Amino acid sequence: MKNVILYSLPLLVAGSMYCSAVGAASIIPTAQQKPANELLNSLKQKRHVAPRAKVVGFRNASAKSTATPYAKMSGAEVNFLSDEEGNVWYYTQNTTYKDGSWGAAISKAEITIYDEKHQQAGTITVDVPEDMNVNEVTPYGTVTKKFFDLNGNDSELLVELHETGNQDNNYQGKYHTYVYHLDGTKAAEYEGTGVFLNIVKNAWTKYQRFVLTDAKYEAVDGKTYDDGSPYMTTMAHINIYKPASWGSSEPAVEKEFTVDEDYTYYGNDEVPITIYNVGGDPYYVISHYSKIYDSGETDTETGFFIPTKDNSVVIKTYDKNYTLVDDLNIPIPAADDTQYRMAQIGNFEDWSVSKGMFTDDGNLAYVVTYYDMTTKVDDYRYSFVAYDHEGNKIGDICTGVYNTWFKLNSIPGEEEQVAFMQYVDDDESQQQIKIVNLPSFSQTVTMPAYIDDNLISTVFNRYGSGDSYKYIMKLSQGDIDNDGNVIAKVAWLNPDLSVDRYTKFNLGQQAENFMLTLADTYINPYLFNTNDKMEFFFQAKVKKEGSTALDNVYMIGDEDGNILHRFAASDKGAITSMGCYNSGEGGNELYVSYSKDDNKTYDLDFYKLPLTKFDKGGDGTKENPYLVSTAGDLAQISSEPSASYKLVADINFDNAYNNVNKSWTPIAGFSGTFDGDNHSIDNLYLNSDESNVGLFADMQENAEVKNLILTHPTIELTDQNSTAGVLAASTMKTNVNNVHVYCAEISGDADGTIGGLVGQAAYESNLSGVSFNDSQIKTPNASSVGGIAGDVRTSTVVEAAAVSDVDVNAASTVGGVVGSAMNSTVKNSRFSGSLTAENTVGGIIGSNSETITDKCIFDGTVNATRGSWSGLSAAGIIGSLAADWSESTTPIVTNNIVRGEINATESSSSDDLEEGEETKEDNTVHRIVGHTIADEYYEDGETPKTEKRLSNNWAVNTTTVKGKVVSSTDENSVEGYDAAPEDISNESLSQIGFSFGTTVDAPWKDSGDMFPVLFFENEAKSVILSESSLTMAVGDTRQLSASVFGVEKADFKVASSNENVVGVNVGTVDDDYVDMLLTAKAAGTAEVSVTAGNITVSCPVTVIAATGIAEVAADGGNALRILPGIGCIKADGASNISIYAANGSRVAKADGSQISTSQIGKGVFVVVAVDANGNRQTAKVVIK
Repeated sequence: MKNVILYSLPLLVAGSMYCSAVGAASIIPTAQQKPANELLNSLKQKRHVAPRAKVVGFRNASAKSTATPYAKMSGAEVNFLSDEEGNVWYYTQNTTYKDGSWGAAISKAEITIYDEKHQQAGTITVDVPEDMNVNEVTPYGTVTKKFFDLNGNDSELLVELHETGNQDNNYQGKYHTYVYHLDGTKAAEYEGTGVFLNIVKNAWTKYQRFVLTDAKYEAVDGKTYDDGSPYMTTMAHINIYKPASWGSSEPAVEKEFTVDEDYTYYGNDEVPITIYNVGGDPYYVISHYSKIYDSGETDTETGFFIPTKDNSVVIKTYDKNYTLVDDLNIPIPAADDTQYRMAQIGNFEDWSVSKGMFTDDGNLAYVVTYYDMTTKVDDYRYSFVAYDHEGNKIGDICTGVYNTWFKLNSIPGEEEQVAFMQYVDDDESQQQIKIVNLPSFSQTVTMPAYIDDNLISTVFNRYGSGDSYKYIMKLSQGDIDNDGNVIAKVAWLNPDLSVDRYTKFNLGQQAENFMLTLADTYINPYLFNTNDKMEFFFQAKVKKEGSTALDNVYMIGDEDGNILHRFAASDKGAITSMGCYNSGEGGNELYVSYSKDDNKTYDLDFYKLPLTKFDKGGDGTKENPYLVSTAGDLAQISSEPSASYKLVADINFDNAYNNVNKSWTPIAGFSGTFDGDNHSIDNLYLNSDESNVGLFADMQENAEVKNLILTHPTIELTDQNSTAGVLAASTMKTNVNNVHVYCAEISGDADGTIGGLVGQAAYESNLSGVSFNDSQIKTPNASSVGGIAGDVRTSTVVEAAAVSDVDVNAASTVGGVVGSAMNSTVKNSRFSGSLTAENTVGGIIGSNSETITDKCIFDGTVNATRGSWSGLSAAGIIGSLAADWSESTTPIVTNNIVRGEINATESSSSDDLEEGEETKEDNTVHRIVGHTIADEYYEDGETPKTEKRLSNNWAVNTTTVKGKVVSSTDENSVEGYDAAPEDISNESLSQIGFSFGTTVDAPWKDSGDMFPVLFFENEAKSVILSESSLTMAVGDTRQLSASVFGVEKADFKVASSNENVVGVNVGTVDDDYVDMLLTAKAAGTAEVSVTAGNITVSCPVTVIAATGIAEVAADGGNALRILPGIGCIKADGASNISIYAANGSRVAKADGSQISTSQIGKGVFVVVAVDANGNRQTAKVVIK
């Protein structure tokens, strides 16, 4: 193949840090390259630029403007906005100029606004006053409500006008900000330019401010020139407005900052204030020099000014109450080769000011950017240094950076990474990319300009792969095949920069360019479709038919090189731009912008993403549900929460989803049906600031989930979470049946309602035939915590529920099955494990108010550590039973059995007592029920009432309370009836109502132990393989393992469908685990199956033939040997390997002892391996 350059620069000049994922561009320029003399000339005089505020970490839309588009629009100019909730809106704008020609002063702008549903929301006409020369009219920011006045019936839009300067004001431009209601009426008018701050923590907490900046040339109080005249300077005025309120019908200035721009020139001169959103809290950061940068002296050799010596950068940070939290004065370190070193803050995006990134002390940390004007190269040279909140240096992030730096995609379990472009030894002709790990400051790798003889680019990112990651890079060089087709290449690199494989796209014979987008949003296999393969979004420049003119053609292709979708010029005109954005509630969307040759009007088509989904079929009806086979399919439930779904394959989130999305986004408002068909979802990870956290956020009336297994789920709770459960945060009139959770880890600081399966179940919900097993709940601040549900109420039924080998630790109101229950039913359920809380701890229910608790078994440990005003309230069945002052005698706690330990610390200690009080024993700790009506407060002389709603409850006579065996023969008391172990049998339990069978109505079965278990227990529920598929070469061996869930001891059966292709030897066999050694015997395919109980899973194995290698003698008798591998060629001891085609051209090269052959194609090739001493080995290779 012949090489072709597919981009004009050896290294694409790229952006600072990657910005909002809304943008279609993958990188953003930081600075344009200038000759050295221009850089010097830029220092000759002050830069008169109107000050602006900058915001970092606020979600504002920033994107500019196959299937059938679901929405269309047209306009002369198109741009995007966002509303207060983060939904993306957009507008079209038609501009009229005073003399009718573009570029003249504007007389009028007509703006039409569309909401996130593509519905027209309003029209505004901006009439420019006759005496004002305006060259820009720009709507921007957030579409607000009731900020600029109290009119809640209409939204508000900010529009900025830029008035050009003239001779009278030293050509100083001026900004005006108008505020309009969407009905076209003007709400307010301000002098200056603004930014809008909008932080939405949750549905009820918002922080909104309008920041307006303006510059005024004015005298400085108390300062004069040598002749006594007032000292004049340009002062930046920064006003912070709070919303209109009932006390003020319009926004009021809450705080004013002023900054003398003499101290910001050559630093943060254009942006004297930056507002950072740090973890949901705003910080106002003002930065300037401690001394005026220009000393006033002149360098006699160059004629340019000399910078002031011993300068420093001042950083003042204020919180939302405008309290000064940090006041830094950081000396600027001198550069070795230039006196022109400048300093800024804000060039490291959201990490410029951060918490928890560089320090863990809860304070802010800062990244200062130093940039040097040097004549070594025609460019600025940047360095990045991190400092703590007192100005102490934490570490150097990177030095010697030119043009480009950008953050790489975050990967769970890995450090953050930032890539920096450098010139090698300040030589512009030699470039490299250094990748730095943060916060450790360790350099990971340095990318040379060429990898495997391919010219690299700065269009790259990283993508999670298994337990690690790979770099994905657009190569600047493509190929031309024998038919004249242009072949673009994308490299997949291992963390050590060795080539894993290539993806190649055939762009056709007329293509001349290849521009790939690798912004974080696009590094997502589920963006364009919902299978697990990665898709790429790219643009090609393609010659028009019969012309040398080029058209933009956009394509979407998968990691195998298949072109899935193609967008080209149509009768609407040529494509001017195209990209993806997150519209907010509407999810991801794709837009395509067309324009005719006159470029006067743009036509936009909008497509819902993904373009294809549910490859296995279905239409979402109950009769023909959507068939869910991938994590991408599962995520699509959010877009149709009322539809019906069926899981047709096991899903392992670690395979793809969790490497792309840090946390699962809970499915809100689910009212459909979901049949798991006894498949499993493995490694679900939840970490969200949403109120409701679970696979489903909330399941609404008539929703149903059944036949589902969840293994290894993890929930990391935050203080923003109020309700959480692995399956669902909340249910209302919902049916959950045959759902089982294994090996869950739930932990964190939330103080809300937490359930192993469901957070809160209400209004006639039914949870039946469910279990929560081998898991931990560690939520020390939470109340209402249960193994199945944290809280149940309003006629909810929990039946045939098992909580097995579970450890729960919470603040209070903890139950083995249900934390808190009101007017509901819990029956035929059991718990084994350990429960710990300060108080109100019950082996089945923590706090019970009028809830039937029948035929339940507790076999474990209860620990109550500190009493409340009502005591410790701890027992094996109910921690606290709410009093019924009507003295009902209808039993509600019946036929339950307890075995284990009820441990408690006395409710008061000497430290808790009032003067004159004595320590007293807590009487709310018992075997069956802890606190009852008998323990309520009674006046002196008043006879305590007796709890009469307990009936026929037993406790095994070995059960201890506070470390002592308690004896009782009263089956209707809080201690229950003493039962000897030998007296407990299936027959005796049947006599008190325990039904044995295989349904929810007859749920118990013999376990071989003292207590029975539920009918679905001790049966294999899921078998998970360590690999979903394998490719091997003849002679290779690979390990494969299987884990089974639901049974304590499995009888594994392992087989190969074709022993002549793949042999299987069983290795270690534990109760729930087996590992196997697979041997590839011959080319072909086979399936290795593992059976446990009624479940069989298979791993497809492809065995490829060994590469044909001619026998040759090694040069000089060296020990190099060239051998085949899986999709590769190996030569142990080699320092590099090259592969040559039959015509003598080199088709591949790799450093090290291995080279990939997956992208070379079929044919006869010559392999040359060279070791560190120059010894060579050659071999003829036939790739079939």
